[in-house]
Amino acid sequence: MAKTVYDLWFEREYSDREDTELHIGVYETEDDAKTAIDRLKHKPGFCDFPEGLSIYERQLGMTSWQNGFITKFEARFASDYRPIAFDLPAFEELLAPDEPPANDQ
Repeated sequence: MAKTVYDLWFEREYSDREDTELHIGVYETEDDAKTAIDRLKHKPGFCDFPEGLSIYERQLGMTSWQNGFITKFEARFASDYRPIAFDLPAFEELLAPDEPPANDQ
């Protein structure tokens, strides 16, 4: 049985610049992650955007992007002359027809 851990991130989306994604830490219990949020939510930056602190339950030993990734290009604004690249998980429906899906459990 895989062990569950709690991954704490700060995430903030912007319309005019790159989004912020700060990996805060990995905690053994959800309560430990919540305690970390309690410590951080009064600190500069975090106090202005406490909703950006998120806990994600993860399984140790589980590969998240099992099928690789694809790069998608798109403009962020209609006036953009050069598209920006985004890396996205390659889901099974995007794989070549003869490529078997990963079984990583």
